[in-house]
Amino acid sequence: RSCESRDGYAYAGGISALPNRALIINNYALGSIKGKGNGARIQIGGISGMNAGITINNYASVELVSANTTVDIGGFSGRVSGIGYVERAYYNSEAKQISGSLEILPAKGVGTVVSGTNYGKGIVVDLEGKSLSDLNRPEFAETLNANKADAEIIKKAGSLLEELGSGIP
Repeated sequence: RSCESRDGYAYAGGISALPNRALIINNYALGSIKGKGNGARIQIGGISGMNAGITINNYASVELVSANTTVDIGGFSGRVSGIGYVERAYYNSEAKQISGSLEILPAKGVGTVVSGTNYGKGIVVDLEGKSLSDLNRPEFAETLNANKADAEIIKKAGSLLEELGSGIP
């Protein structure tokens, strides 16, 4: 995947560039993402470029390359906005992250977290970097499946969505 902007902002993510008041639950992203802008602010991440929604129980194993220097680069999300919420999130801590001409070491899960007062409040809970071999282990699949079956996490997602004026059908 790639994203290029002639001006303004450029968002690039493995599932969504900018999930705004949306739910991303029980998904994964694999591969590579490249972002480029003409003086633009690049926000690039494995699941989302900028998360302004609710993401629960997702993982990403994505190489990230931003042609422009940016602090908003992360294996899970480039930026979590003041209304975003992330829980039970996993990313490949060995995947390459390039910002301009610099490699980010160690790899970051989220580039920038903006705290807020509404909806998800810019909160990140249980963000964990894992090696590629750990992501491929049966035990990791068991963890994801246990998270998926957790009624409390679904209830929490539903209440956050209600605050956004939506809900889980």
